[in-house]
Amino acid sequence: MKNNQGLLRCLCFTLVAFCTATAFTGCGDCKVTGVVTFADGTPLETGTVCFENEKANFVGYGMIGKGGRYNLGKTKDGDGIPSGDYSVYVQGAAEIVGRDAGGSAIYKSLVADKFASPVLSEIKCTVNGKTAFDFQVARPKNSK
Repeated sequence: MKNNQGLLRCLCFTLVAFCTATAFTGCGDCKVTGVVTFADGTPLETGTVCFENEKANFVGYGMIGKGGRYNLGKTKDGDGIPSGDYSVYVQGAAEIVGRDAGGSAIYKSLVADKFASPVLSEIKCTVNGKTAFDFQVARPKNSK
């Protein structure tokens, strides 16, 4: 009986330690979702949302689709993003506006540079329990 009580105490201590650690570390392997729009409410329907955590040396990517919706991770265990503070930027949001003499596409960015650069972007978020983030971006100055 004494051995069972010791084992029970050890098991209870381990369970409490695990629950406490889980509560304070957040989701750890999170699926992040949201919508990217312009100031007028029009969704951005192309490109990639990038979540960068320099401290953890981690970058997570999610394709932007219909309605401006994106998601990162959790198509399988282990593919989510870790909890932490992130800089967020949008890349690859462009449309073809013509062709050069060689037939190569000429692209025009749909998003202002300050939202398309990890260095210039002012969009920040903390992934720690909350995993839905909607973002508003601006068009380039010479755009309609």
